[in-house]
Amino acid sequence: MFNTKIVLCLGIVVASVSALRAAEPGGHAPVKILTQKDNGAAVTVALKSRLMIRLPTQAGTGFSWTPKAASSLLRLVRSYEEAPPHMLPGATETKVFIFMPVASGTDQLELYYRRPWEHGVQPAKVFRFTATVE
Repeated sequence: MFNTKIVLCLGIVVASVSALRAAEPGGHAPVKILTQKDNGAAVTVALKSRLMIRLPTQAGTGFSWTPKAASSLLRLVRSYEEAPPHMLPGATETKVFIFMPVASGTDQLELYYRRPWEHGVQPAKVFRFTATVE
């Protein structure tokens, strides 16, 4: 008999891999994954790869992660939320962004954690990294 948590975790992994492959045009490009612990990091990404960013978000608060602005080096190809394996009220979800490199160079990118209807308010959190595309 399978443990329910293991089955749910495997389901999330399969869904994530399937979603990533769906974002890849005709191939299995390598994937670089960034998480909250990579805030402030400098990363190098190959032109024929993908960059995935996975950040925690608190459902029901109105806060969500959004890129500050478009990048000339990385094009956002998909974003979605992953529900936690345990469906407890107030559980932390994961916001996933998948970027495709489109040009070589170096750029600093920022994602803001804010409520979309609050204008002129500083974000509650900022995720920042420097990407070099080769």
